[in-house]
Amino acid sequence: MTADKIPARIFIDIDGTLTSEPHKKWGPPIHERIQRVRDLIAAGNEVVIWTGGGTAYAAEFAAKYHLDGALCVGKPSVLVDDNPELRPGFAKRIKDPTEFFGMLP
Repeated sequence: MTADKIPARIFIDIDGTLTSEPHKKWGPPIHERIQRVRDLIAAGNEVVIWTGGGTAYAAEFAAKYHLDGALCVGKPSVLVDDNPELRPGFAKRIKDPTEFFGMLP
């Protein structure tokens, strides 16, 4: 990776994004999306796997599907940041899974 190519930071949910059931832990995996996450990591992107199911579940999921190099965390209850530009614009950066994975080369 060169100094002019700064990796992206991408937060990716598990249930309903990497699995086909949004409200169920360990739903059927969407293998194509999981592979795309592996590709993002391999390309030098910083990937955070997060879920309302908690940090332990995120870590187990990442290990099971070989998402090596991903940071795993539970979803926050509150986001605190001093940057006022993030607050109104943050929702614009949130993508629907179909939209996000469709944007990737």
